[in-house]
Amino acid sequence: MSATAQKDPFVLDIGEQFAGRYRILRLIDRGQSGRVYQAEQVPLKRVVALKILDVASEDAAQLGRHAERFLREASHLGRLSSPHTVRVWDYGVVDGRPYIAMEFVDGESLRRLLDRQRLPALRTIRIARQICTSLAEAHFLGLVHRDLKPANVLLTQDLQGEDLVKVADFGLVKDTEDAVQMTGEGLMLGTPMYMSPEQIKGGAIDARSDLYAVGVLLFRALTGTFPFRQSQHAQVLMAHLTTPPATFAEADPDLSLPECVEWTVQTCLQKSIHDRFANVEELARALKLCEAALLDDDTASATILRLELGRVVLPEAIYGTTTRRSSAWGPAIQWAIAGAAGVGSLLLAFVVGVVVVGQWWRVGAPDPSAQVPDASIGAPAPPRSDEAPTAVPAQPEPAPPPPVAAPEPAAPEPAAPDAAAPKPAAPKPAAPKPAAPKPPGPVLVNPAPPSAPAPQPAGLGSDLVDPWSPR
Repeated sequence: MSATAQKDPFVLDIGEQFAGRYRILRLIDRGQSGRVYQAEQVPLKRVVALKILDVASEDAAQLGRHAERFLREASHLGRLSSPHTVRVWDYGVVDGRPYIAMEFVDGESLRRLLDRQRLPALRTIRIARQICTSLAEAHFLGLVHRDLKPANVLLTQDLQGEDLVKVADFGLVKDTEDAVQMTGEGLMLGTPMYMSPEQIKGGAIDARSDLYAVGVLLFRALTGTFPFRQSQHAQVLMAHLTTPPATFAEADPDLSLPECVEWTVQTCLQKSIHDRFANVEELARALKLCEAALLDDDTASATILRLELGRVVLPEAIYGTTTRRSSAWGPAIQWAIAGAAGVGSLLLAFVVGVVVVGQWWRVGAPDPSAQVPDASIGAPAPPRSDEAPTAVPAQPEPAPPPPVAAPEPAAPEPAAPDAAAPKPAAPKPAAPKPAAPKPPGPVLVNPAPPSAPAPQPAGLGSDLVDPWSPR
């Protein structure tokens, strides 16, 4: 290490042990807020990226703000666990120097890769989708990166040899749920070429500010240049505020990509935060459709995207109708349906009322068939409603025997001159026959007296003596 480097109190020597457990292996990079070393965590024999704050300032307040922001970065990163975000293992302060021990990524940054070559469109889209996955977790936790750029996107390889993206350096991260402003009101932080208009103005920002940076990154990777070609920082910042971004044809006339790809990039680069995607998930959905369009020409011709309230409307040629379109007939149809339902309810209530009234009338009205007695059965007619009911015996009672006349005293018989000669007997009245039982019928209140027995005709005699005849 050179003598100049040794004189710098913030520079660590190779082999030096920091914080009693990190052995310095080499210097990886130097950023705006500190140096990043490759180190070995001695107790665990784990290779880490050790980032140490080395901002020198005579202003103690300013140095304190840098240190506090640095430690806040560590605390925010400690909450992230996405496979596409650099993990934080440890952080603290040693000899007044704050440090962060992070996951070591054995690869290179996207900036160095873009400095060498222009990436194919399909590879660029897949890298951007992984960036969206990292941002989605941070945004869900209320964190905004605010300094997303190719230098903070690290590339390594997965087990299949494909690009594995790791988003790093949340040094300017802002907790949108925290009221503490670390940067001060109106203070502009970030890299000018990737800053959103609201960041430049120093106004309120949210997750959609990171989407603007993704749009600049995509434009740079796909076209090989920037959407604004001004050379001075002040001019670049003014272009973000007032100048429309260049089109793909203006940046590279020979570039031929599906229409949905440029539409996605231009949507990210909208000046107004409300004209961009509603969130990073919607951007990821558009990028997925762009990937499908790059893989298939038929899909590319059918993939025509548009936004409704910041959300992607899927192409009907592929997915069919996916959203309900507003129409002037919509309210009229709804009113008609509601009116029909009301009329149907009234009709149903009317029918039920008619049935109930008819049933009540049938139960309460007298039965006409019960007013005429059946002559063949001889049953009495039921009493009317205005008369007291008359009890009818269950079985008919036998008719009472006819009254019997009291016997008259017998007259003395004359002496018979000759017993052998029979004397003609006096005519005797015929014995009354018992009345035949009458069929059951209505009980008579004043029955008629029995008729007298009919007299026997003259000349007819009998050997029997009538005890009731006069003698």
